[in-house]
Amino acid sequence: LGLLRPWLIATPILPEKMRRALQYYRPQGMAHDMSLHLDLSQKTPFAKGFLRVNDLGWQGNEDIPGATGIDAQLWLDGARGLLRLASENVSIDSAGQVRERLRFEQLGGDVAVFLPDESDAQPRTKLAIHNLKLGNPDLQLQLGLRLDLLREGCQLIDAQGDLSQVATERIPAYLPVKVLEKDALTWLDGALKNSKGHVPRADIRLHGRLDQFPYFYNDSGHFSVTLDFEHLNLDYAPPPTHGWAPAERLYGRLAFVNNGLGGIIQRGQVKSI
Repeated sequence: LGLLRPWLIATPILPEKMRRALQYYRPQGMAHDMSLHLDLSQKTPFAKGFLRVNDLGWQGNEDIPGATGIDAQLWLDGARGLLRLASENVSIDSAGQVRERLRFEQLGGDVAVFLPDESDAQPRTKLAIHNLKLGNPDLQLQLGLRLDLLREGCQLIDAQGDLSQVATERIPAYLPVKVLEKDALTWLDGALKNSKGHVPRADIRLHGRLDQFPYFYNDSGHFSVTLDFEHLNLDYAPPPTHGWAPAERLYGRLAFVNNGLGGIIQRGQVKSI
């Protein structure tokens, strides 16, 4: 793809919008078993066929993360497309949304896209993700998601998933640094630095209007993350605060519901008591 990209950018065959995207995102990788039919004579380009890619990657931005190492199969049928992921050793660059470049030993699942039907009263692009699996030494994630991207109006989401085998000391690496307040990030960094705990399972649920997340009113949506934690050391008054000993070997449950937080500690100790 890296060798093909300059030619595709220079050719007048592709629409200007496609050529700009190729120039900006700079896709790379190897394409195999390509069988595609393209009709660019219509206002909306038509594509039908099959493509297999190895080590696919692209340059990202704040809206679309960059990635490398993706292996996938792609089926196109006009306004519909299916991407089947089966990758190992994937790297994702969030463009500063989280602190580190994220690396996963496993990435699998199906992603289906349905382009807008212009005859609809509210044209929308629909995205469906089935049985997405991400895994590395820090965590395991399984996720299903449906997303309605309306051309005009709010975006609608329905997602559910679960996290497992989460190492609590690594949680700060995955926090959305551009969303959370600086004071909250500083506290979480210090509190979890030597936590040595783990989350055996966390359930995730999100549905409703994305423009109201996480402040859902009048039953317009719901967000929740419910998790159990085990053997957690929590320095709840980290430096420069002094005089409070860390809590140790904590077992309990936390529940984030919309913009609220609740929890219970079942057992633990402070200064071995």
